[in-house]
Amino acid sequence: MRHVWVMAVVALASPALGGEGPLDGPVKLRLRTEAGLWFVGVGGELQLPGGTGRVEMDELGFDSPNLAPAARVAVDIGDRWQASLRAAAVSQDETATMERAGTVGAVSFLPGDTVSSSFDLTQIELEGAYTVHRSPGRDRDGDGRVDFASKVDFIAGVRLMDIDWSVDGPGPASAADDTYLMPYIGGALTLRVFERFNIRVGADAGGLPLGDNTAFSGDVNVAASWDATPNIGLYVGYRSAFFDLSSGEGDREFAANGANQGLMIGASLRF
Repeated sequence: MRHVWVMAVVALASPALGGEGPLDGPVKLRLRTEAGLWFVGVGGELQLPGGTGRVEMDELGFDSPNLAPAARVAVDIGDRWQASLRAAAVSQDETATMERAGTVGAVSFLPGDTVSSSFDLTQIELEGAYTVHRSPGRDRDGDGRVDFASKVDFIAGVRLMDIDWSVDGPGPASAADDTYLMPYIGGALTLRVFERFNIRVGADAGGLPLGDNTAFSGDVNVAASWDATPNIGLYVGYRSAFFDLSSGEGDREFAANGANQGLMIGASLRF
């Protein structure tokens, strides 16, 4: 089984999980990087060229999460603008004993047949955010430390998804490798709830239908972070990245819809 190997600038979530420069007041320029692990599970429905049959991904053995490394880089520009480049790559091989008769692409199987599958997904996003609201923060204890603050970000970006599926079993193997590009928009709410503790809820969605090539995707993530120092933070959360991708028609159609989701943990470094 192959795990995820993620590029030099990779992410689990958009602007700021660990540490909130704009929550602490205006900054001229701040660089933030994040590195962590995503316990990601693959789920959904799959159709491959060579036939019109579909199969649930968990029937092919994709029924448990896998450990994936991840990282991210972002820049705060002034007190309202942020820019980030993020990416993720999931790679998993599974072998399953089928419990029913069916087809996926050109592969026909009966109960008891062994089917081997391979899944690779590379996702890259170029994203910008604008802070539409930021509270001045409150010192509820009178000790000079801001222990409550909030901000709301509007998010817009472009997402590239390259997805590769192959299934091998009785009869000919079937495979598909397609790339999709789509814009998306979203928002995020970040709260400093107590001194160095932050909670962030973010969501985005977008798509681009182009004839036989149709793509829709989105992301929902919730995370809590703790600023251990002004420059180092830790976070834990949950991410669900959903998708609905298709290309071709009839027995040449590739279609995959579902979600990659699971727990995420990591650390951030700010300059």
